[in-house]
Amino acid sequence: SSGINAEYGESDKTRNLYTVSKQNYTRLLTDNITKDYRKTNDKLTDEIDKQNRPLADKLLIEDRMLKIAPRTAFITIKDHKDNFPNKVSCRLINPARTNLGKVSQQILRKVVIKNKNKARLNLWTGTQEVLSCFEKNKLLGKQFLQYDIESYYPSITEDLNQAIEYAKSLTHIYDEEVEVVKACRTLILFDHGNTWTKKDRNFDVTMGSLDGADISEIVGLFMLHQIQSKIPEITSDLNGLYRDDSLIMLRNGSGRFRENITKKLHSLFRLYGLKISVTATGPQANYLDVTLNLSNKTHQPDSKPNDSSVYINARSNHPPRVLKNIPENVQKRINSLSSSKEIFNRSKHGYEKKLGESGYSQKLQYNEIIASNTSSKKKKKKKKK
Repeated sequence: SSGINAEYGESDKTRNLYTVSKQNYTRLLTDNITKDYRKTNDKLTDEIDKQNRPLADKLLIEDRMLKIAPRTAFITIKDHKDNFPNKVSCRLINPARTNLGKVSQQILRKVVIKNKNKARLNLWTGTQEVLSCFEKNKLLGKQFLQYDIESYYPSITEDLNQAIEYAKSLTHIYDEEVEVVKACRTLILFDHGNTWTKKDRNFDVTMGSLDGADISEIVGLFMLHQIQSKIPEITSDLNGLYRDDSLIMLRNGSGRFRENITKKLHSLFRLYGLKISVTATGPQANYLDVTLNLSNKTHQPDSKPNDSSVYINARSNHPPRVLKNIPENVQKRINSLSSSKEIFNRSKHGYEKKLGESGYSQKLQYNEIIASNTSSKKKKKKKKK
């Protein structure tokens, strides 16, 4: 479809953009809303603003507290899922937020950074941390398990209190800070003039909220701790989580051992109202944007299925420095994801082709220093003058 009868749907994890008929887009959006939400009255917005006002006064930000803006919810398309496009799965994004969410985000981010280091748990923030873990443990691992926490954000409930209590056992959190985080769980969703709230409880964690990712990390730390405590066969060094995607390296290569671990993981997550799908990938795993191989102890770049990345055209009117950096950054990224020159040379051709289609003529070169230092590189602290 095109023109006035079309909507554009962004991909969830790639840069693809899909044209969807307005009728189908509305159906997908409505299905994703009504799964967890019910209609409510418009006065709820004013009630939430009124409830948050005393907290804003305590924090001395009452002059910066704006009313909840009725931004319309939208969906992104999970084109990396199996059976796409025959079966279209979506992620619901709720951009309606309060300024108090920014305060909650800052509180949670500070706690996560402190507790992640204290507990020595692998709550990853990106591929380089995954590679660092792989390099340290690749001689120990025999096979991979991956699990995905299904509908992660909507599935987080008042059991968040247990995650907060665990966080408080590692670092001091003021009662007022906990109050802010909990106040931000009363959320509403807007859809073309309709106002929605959670069906079974006035407690919500949404994609699009300012502190949603940080809430998921607080819960993620708690679940990693639970795995460490209750499934000792999985050592913390070989177990990590990035948002809702986990990667586990198992020391034992037998199928029976793997099945036993899988059952224990399902049981543990069910205790906290979370559902996971577990995949055994053998000695090789595609995780984030890298492929890890325990058989030959290597890693190489990987991309999501259906990913059709497009680079800014070299003849565009962007600043020259921005254009110059594009092939340089692509080269640096492939180097960091490739464990050898041979792997780099095998991987680079697809990237060179896409760069060429966007007007860049540079050939990508292997840089041994970048490749060897990426997984172990530590940020140098700047000396105070």
